[in-house]
Order: sequence, then structure tokens, then C-alpha cells
Amino acid sequence: MGQELTDSEKQKLVAALYLNKLYAPALAELSLRVVESITDESQRNLSFLTLIDYLAAHGNLSLADEIARHRLNGYHRAAAFAGLGIASASVDSDRAQAYLVDAESFLKQTNDPDDRTTLLHRIAQGYSRLRMWEKAEEMAGQVGQAQDRAFTLCGLLEDLWNAGESERAGRLLLAARQSVTETSLNEKASVLDDLARVLVLMNRRSEAFELWEEAVPSAEYAPESAKLLYLICKGLVSIGHQQRALEVAQLIKNDARKAQALAAIGTR
Repeated sequence: MGQELTDSEKQKLVAALYLNKLYAPALAELSLRVVESITDESQRNLSFLTLIDYLAAHGNLSLADEIARHRLNGYHRAAAFAGLGIASASVDSDRAQAYLVDAESFLKQTNDPDDRTTLLHRIAQGYSRLRMWEKAEEMAGQVGQAQDRAFTLCGLLEDLWNAGESERAGRLLLAARQSVTETSLNEKASVLDDLARVLVLMNRRSEAFELWEEAVPSAEYAPESAKLLYLICKGLVSIGHQQRALEVAQLIKNDARKAQALAAIGTR
């Protein structure tokens, strides 16, 4: 007989099912048993959240709801409710709003900055999917760290634009830009890249180009500098600036990432 899976391996197995979009009722039940067998409480709670997102993404909201209500407490239950609010927004708006209200109520019970940031981002996303724009903006505005707030605002901007709310999106863009100016140097390139991609969606390509140009010198301070420069290259190619993308690719010190960038540009 082979060795029993470790907690980390069980966690990776459930994550793999979610990320690869592999679903069947039998797999759902098996995944639940796998998560229940994780001995470390922290890893088990995180795996339950992954499992709930996995189930909700494939329409099994009843089992996802049962797990959230009976297997999780505190922050993890609130995060699960926020995720269920996002997932059910397109099929049952009343139910989705109820989930988000329950998740929002937990914010009054915690001062943990990381928990608050995650919850506010997910709740804002849920209200955005419901097109409750004012509530979504309210939640996004409460995110403490500038880089996290900018990331949340970028998601809201994308939803606004896709919903035809161009005027509101234009106003919110100012708030997103302000968050960029307040972002720490090691996070700035990532935030600029996120916002540039939204600007491309909004058909503001010259502004997107300016942001990517600003992101290039900041990328060297990022934890994953090579990955960010690669993403910037892809962005520049998407708006027709292949030559500038090629120049940026030469700044990448990681050979594998540089090869990816050159492939994206069309140069080997």
C-alpha cells in the first residue's frame, strides 16, 4: 500500500480540481471527504473555502451552503458567504444579497487587516456582480492598503464598463489612480499593470501605454520582477507596441521569463 497523502497534498489535490475545472458529483463528494480528513485546522479551513468556490462554480450551491454553515466559523464562514454571494449573483439576486449582508456583518467583529482586506474585496465583487454599484464602491473604499484597494477598484471598474456604466466608471477611475499614487514602490508596478489592462478595456490605450511605461522602472523593486516585466510586455503587444515590448523584454533577467516574453512578442 502507498503512503497516505499529507495535509499539504490533500490541499493541493482539491485546488487542482478547482483550477482545472474538473467536476462530477462523485468528485465533489470525494473532495469533501478529502478535506474533512485534513488534520491541520488552518489548512482544513482554507481547503473548505477552495471546495466551496469549486462547488459554487459548478452550480452545486446547496452543498457549498451546507459546508459554509456547518463546517466553518468566524472569518472563514464570512469569506465563504462572500464567495457564495458572488457565485449566486447571476442566478438568485435575493439569495446573493443575503449572503453578502451576512459576510458584511462579520466586518464589525474583526480588526485583522488581512481578513478585512479579503472580505472587503470579495463583498465588493459580489455587490458589483449584483450591479449594486454604490455598495460595491463603499466596500472597495474601506480597503486599507492602497495596493489592495486599487486591485479591488480595478475589478469594479471592469464590471462597470462591461455593464455600460461608462460615466460612473470614469469617476471611479480617479479613485483608482489616487490609490496608485499611494501604493508602496514594491507593489506599484503590479498595480499599474492592473490599471493599464482596465484602461485597454475602456479603449484608453494611450493612457494604458503611459501606465506601462511608468511600471517598467518600478518593476525592479517588485518581488516577482521578471513575471511583471513579462506581463508588461504582453500588455504592450496587445496595444501594438511590439518594439517597446522587445526593449522591455531585454530587461528580464530570468531566462525562462524572457523566452516567454519573446514568444509573446513573436521573436525567438
